[in-house]
Amino acid sequence: AKIAETAGNNSGAATSLMADINIYRELVEKYSNTIAQLRQKIDMLENPKSSSGIPNDKLIDWITELRNENKYLKAQLSKLEGDNMAYENSDFSSEKEASLKYENMKLREKLDEHVEKVAKLEKEVEELKSGLNYYRDIVNKLQGSYTVINKYNYRTCIRDPDTGEFQYELVKFPLDFDPFNPTYITKDGMEIYERFGIKIPTKLGDIVREEFRKSAEYWEEDTGVDWKLGR
Repeated sequence: AKIAETAGNNSGAATSLMADINIYRELVEKYSNTIAQLRQKIDMLENPKSSSGIPNDKLIDWITELRNENKYLKAQLSKLEGDNMAYENSDFSSEKEASLKYENMKLREKLDEHVEKVAKLEKEVEELKSGLNYYRDIVNKLQGSYTVINKYNYRTCIRDPDTGEFQYELVKFPLDFDPFNPTYITKDGMEIYERFGIKIPTKLGDIVREEFRKSAEYWEEDTGVDWKLGR
């Protein structure tokens, strides 16, 4: 009976160790994938040309997903590090024990390396976010959506790149505003109207011009005046 009990203990301890090793393997694989994803997305954020075709919301979702994934992996790692594996209490052969210990140690070392790499990549992401160029590129991509209230008033909805929350604002134009004659347009896509002290994204400028065209067409039909020729 004692022999059977010892054999059972050996089997249980070995099974427990193998389970721990398998968990470490899974974490190593997840960290490897996370590193690859981080590197790819950092490269895309650093190169606006390669990311210009990506939807605005997708860029922010990436950052949120990467943060959530890394929090999960860190929690799993902390849980494993808090577990005490009782090698000393196991009765299986010293050769088998040494083999499992060695494999476990190597996996932990590899996992620690991945944790360090992810931390460095996270730091790169934070540095990119804090840079002026990053915010300028994000603003270009996130010029927002606009709802027409009337010819001179528009509601903007822009997603905050840090929190992912939507922010609403009211944009009002003076009654003598001329959207067809901007003073100049900046390289990052902002229309400047120095006479009115107004600066708006080109996306909003296109919407405003369309509303002014509709208004001109209405008066053209009503009075018979060819406003297009006049303009």
